[in-house]
Amino acid sequence: MAIKKFSVKGLDTTANVRVVLNTDLANVTLGNAYVTNLFDSNGEPFVSGSTVAVSNAAPLASKTGALWVNSETGELYAYIANVWIQPVGGIGPVGATGSTGPQGSTGATGVVGPLGATGATGPQGSTGITPNLSSLSYSLIPSANVTYDLGSRAFRWRDLYLSGSTIDLGGTKISATGNAVSFSDANNNSVSVTVSSIIVGTGANAVVLQGSQTGLKQTIGNITTAAGGASVTVSNAAPSSPQPGNMWFDTESGRLLIYYNDGTSSYWIVPLGGVGPTGSSGGVIITTVSYPNAANSASTAGGQLITVSGSNFIANCKVFVDKTQCNTSNVTLTSLNFVSPAQSAGNYHLFVYNPDGTNGVKPIGITYSA
Repeated sequence: MAIKKFSVKGLDTTANVRVVLNTDLANVTLGNAYVTNLFDSNGEPFVSGSTVAVSNAAPLASKTGALWVNSETGELYAYIANVWIQPVGGIGPVGATGSTGPQGSTGATGVVGPLGATGATGPQGSTGITPNLSSLSYSLIPSANVTYDLGSRAFRWRDLYLSGSTIDLGGTKISATGNAVSFSDANNNSVSVTVSSIIVGTGANAVVLQGSQTGLKQTIGNITTAAGGASVTVSNAAPSSPQPGNMWFDTESGRLLIYYNDGTSSYWIVPLGGVGPTGSSGGVIITTVSYPNAANSASTAGGQLITVSGSNFIANCKVFVDKTQCNTSNVTLTSLNFVSPAQSAGNYHLFVYNPDGTNGVKPIGITYSA
């Protein structure tokens, strides 16, 4: 049976009663009270002698059709088939907006958004001040010491025109007087200049002098100087077309030679120096050179066993025919043998060098013939 209307009688005035109707059943909210004589839409009692229990707990025993209003939740229940059931009520009116709850915790940091578009180009800056060096009437001095450069590796000044005695390199002055350039300190005292090589002249006439552990060595070209009608050539090879009296300083052996004419032929000889002071021990003395088979000269083909007589020879000594070293054997204090190297026909100097530093030379000591 659908309930369309409730009639409430005998209700205590202190009870809180609110009746909301829907199409099937009235929702009744009551205070703590018992309501009797509930009628249907025809005015007939809904259940004769039934009551509406209002409490915070379901009644323990009830008749079918009994009603119970939960005083804590305001919900209406009907006792049907020995079970309290809740009739489906209509949708009530919207309640008042509740108060604002407490603020929640801060959320996690969001991901970085995409890169924005490039902004527009700003206006061009003003042009800096360019000094006018063409009318400079004062000293050009930097504001800080050892801080600024004049030019760079990528952008260099082309030419630098200076007067004499104007370049100072860390206290060393470079001065120009006429065609000469000198190096001096702050007190105008000469200073040394260290270079790996010196180039004198240009083109085919250029000469390169290069330093080495044993001294200055000429590597390219010849040096020829005139001295009293004679010339001195500094090179590692004998000069071509020499004249008698010309001198040649051999840069490889460090020897000075003179082009000598004996009336029959001309050749380079090592001049003998004057007699020096007596040393602590005697030097090497070469007296005679003997050829095999009683010949008067060595073969230009070389390979012959030559005997040298003299004094003060020491084992492991070295023998040179001009600038060519030879293999030695049978070395005694007064004699030794060596194998002759191949040479062109002519006269050559013979040198003997002992391991202790003593040495000797026999000018034009060996003769070659074809």
